[in-house]
Amino acid sequence: MGSSERLWTLFEGLLMLANVVAILNECFLARRGWSINELGIPGLIHVVRYLCLPLIALNIIVTFLILIPG
Repeated sequence: MGSSERLWTLFEGLLMLANVVAILNECFLARRGWSINELGIPGLIHVVRYLCLPLIALNIIVTFLILIPG
């Protein structure tokens, strides 16, 4: 596995993590007895929510890049 493949895999993993954070909301966390402040990443959740449209566009681009080679 070359270094470019490792970077691509790391990028995909970070994109998946951003997607997970984007769908987390306070109601979902409250039902499980958690709060955003307890998770220790309140700023990250707010940033990802703010960048929702660029995140959607990035997901579309990555999906096409995965589908084109087969």
